[in-house]
Amino acid sequence: MTTVLVILHGINPTIPSPPPEGVGFTDPLSGTFNVLKTTGHTNTSLKILEIGCGSGAFLKVLEPFSAQLTGIDYSAKQIQTCQLAMPDGNFSVCEAENINFSPNSFDLILSNSVFQYFPDLDYTTVVLNKMLKNLKKGGVGVILDLADVEYKENYLEWKKREIGGKSVGTYPTQMYFKKIFFKRFSEEKEIHYRLENQNISGPEFV
Repeated sequence: MTTVLVILHGINPTIPSPPPEGVGFTDPLSGTFNVLKTTGHTNTSLKILEIGCGSGAFLKVLEPFSAQLTGIDYSAKQIQTCQLAMPDGNFSVCEAENINFSPNSFDLILSNSVFQYFPDLDYTTVVLNKMLKNLKKGGVGVILDLADVEYKENYLEWKKREIGGKSVGTYPTQMYFKKIFFKRFSEEKEIHYRLENQNISGPEFV
């Protein structure tokens, strides 16, 4: 089996009002379940790592599918919450670029609404390489809620309207990615690359 990198792109704001093109609303868990189903990872013994797990809400829902839950986050307070909610899990305070697990450890590595807060593409590349190192052969890496540069202006204009015409400045402070960046990375590493729209309308193979 070949390792698959799945990118769910677009911008997914939390304000519940009609968004412009490229600014979509989605349930990231639905996206993850869709990925697991379409890649054949439907058993209940998955070893799962979440990069930027926060308080563990995402992992808690995935708990029935997992024999081992692992999460890292830069916030000690958030990790403490994870440990209380999932005492059998493995949680640690760690920056994304510093993850250091044994190679080929996980069936699924995911990161939800985290990559856009990385400082630059070099940092992003380091994290992607760590993901691949720690994925089993045939495993799946899933990056959700990725800010697509194609829709940056749409989003900023929409956000400006949402806050009453005030300038949004650099809000939110985040990176906007070109899809080609992930395509080239996948080609270089000789892994499958799959792109899905943020609204999870169905897979688009690239």
